[in-house]
Amino acid sequence: MTKKILVIGSGAWGTAIANHLGNNNNQVFLYTRQSDYVKHINDTHRNPKIFSQHVLSKNIIAVNEYLNDVDFVFLAIPSDSMLNVLDQLRKIKFTTKTIFVNCTKGIYEVNHNKSKNKNNLCFFSDYFLEQFCNFHFAILCGPNFAAEVIEKIPTVTTIGCISFQTYLAIKDIIENNFFKTYYSSAIKCIELSGSIKNILAIGCGLIHGLGLGINAKSALLIKGIEEIKSLCKALQIQEDLTTPAGFGDIFLTCSSEKSRNYSLGISLSKAQEIPSNVNFEGQKAALLINDFAKKLNLKLDLCELIAKIINKQISIDNYQQEITKVIV
Repeated sequence: MTKKILVIGSGAWGTAIANHLGNNNNQVFLYTRQSDYVKHINDTHRNPKIFSQHVLSKNIIAVNEYLNDVDFVFLAIPSDSMLNVLDQLRKIKFTTKTIFVNCTKGIYEVNHNKSKNKNNLCFFSDYFLEQFCNFHFAILCGPNFAAEVIEKIPTVTTIGCISFQTYLAIKDIIENNFFKTYYSSAIKCIELSGSIKNILAIGCGLIHGLGLGINAKSALLIKGIEEIKSLCKALQIQEDLTTPAGFGDIFLTCSSEKSRNYSLGISLSKAQEIPSNVNFEGQKAALLINDFAKKLNLKLDLCELIAKIINKQISIDNYQQEITKVIV
């Protein structure tokens, strides 16, 4: 049965997931703020700012307003915009049958007066459940490069949610012969891993740039996974890393120069300045996680090292020595 789906965000991942859902014979409304993009997409079935060479599914209609009569809402927006968008959506009268799917990875620091969490580290899932308590919520996370999804290259992902019935509903609209989903109830572990893997990607990029080899990258990943587990234990959250959202996403982000954060690590290894016009999730995550770990009296040596390198607290001449001390 065809479902009505609102996809918020017309960037790479929003466009790719909207196209994928449309190709699965769903009616998809792709939200973008720019009215000229709405006209261009509806007239040409192409997104002028991303994947412009691809003709998008005929089942996509671009819109510049939030529609409420939908079965699903997919959020594919930058993490910095998430809280503002959720606040806007609270004013929309969605039906209680609507399922919200967060495709945005990461955690955030509390500077938002509506959050009940008094620590400085918060999860989007907590905020959603506080503000949208009558709705179903899930996270979509995995080793999913948007450019490969739009090319219909074999892909797996994790759907994290409390209710298995919610998972089945999402599975029904998203799976096909090249896209498979796995269920996990470890929602916060997915969010935490989705943030820390960007820190690990910076570390792997550093190792690449310094020419330290594959052995060192493997050692760094082992150390990084240990630190994710340690933080899960300290926060008393369910740990499940043997999933597409766990190890799968870590492998993807830490093994390819397509990853922004991996490329940032290479740049740092050459003492290049961090571009101010690019959103490097790992840069923010390293500083946030390191600060939070200190408040917990939790020693996360790798996250601390990456934070110090980003803050220029370590000389480039000492990078190799300091990385080796942490991972070996």
